[in-house]
Amino acid sequence: MEGCPKDGVVKFEIVNLKHMKTITNFWNHFQKNNFIFLFIIEITHEEVQINFNKVTSLLHDYDKNLDIIIKTKENKGELIITANGNKEAYENAFEIVRQAPKIERWKITALLKPTLNIEKYESGNDNPFRFFGMELKISEMYFTPIKWNHKKRKITIIIWIKNYLAYKNITELKQSLYIIIEHLLGEDLAINNIQKFKIKQLETNSNQLIELYHLKDYITYIKN
Repeated sequence: MEGCPKDGVVKFEIVNLKHMKTITNFWNHFQKNNFIFLFIIEITHEEVQINFNKVTSLLHDYDKNLDIIIKTKENKGELIITANGNKEAYENAFEIVRQAPKIERWKITALLKPTLNIEKYESGNDNPFRFFGMELKISEMYFTPIKWNHKKRKITIIIWIKNYLAYKNITELKQSLYIIIEHLLGEDLAINNIQKFKIKQLETNSNQLIELYHLKDYITYIKN
């Protein structure tokens, strides 16, 4: 019938409206509850987990490949929308950040950027990352290279951590360590240059190991 839009256009508009609604729902919830995440250290683990699960669920309504990382310091917070190294989800990460409202005390960014200053890791003054009841401190982690795939330009490594024996049965351990790798390398470098990694218990003698915060420099060196 003349004057009716094509089916493809109608479907596109419906999908677009659905995406906008899920984005709005996510930001409305985060904006309303942002103080829970801003003062995360002062709130019980159970309450934090409930709210974290809720905001993650709302984000997954928009794109299941996206996740959130929250950093807080001196009553200020940074919310990072990460694509977990999934390049197909990059644009959705940028889009949801473009739609973010201005929230006092919060910086909102898409994708993890590489860490440029490693002085706090060299001095051991870094704060631990906290995931699912685990505390993981970058300055106490090491790696050894296992294989460099010249064709794919990707590396396989072993990551050595202090509390592996205590954490090895926590299913989120590997995912948590990958987030730390992304934190050090940035999301692009991690997905493009990390083939896979194994995890082992750090022994007393670490002289033959390389500090994990030097992983980016090592990859840059081996690529050249």
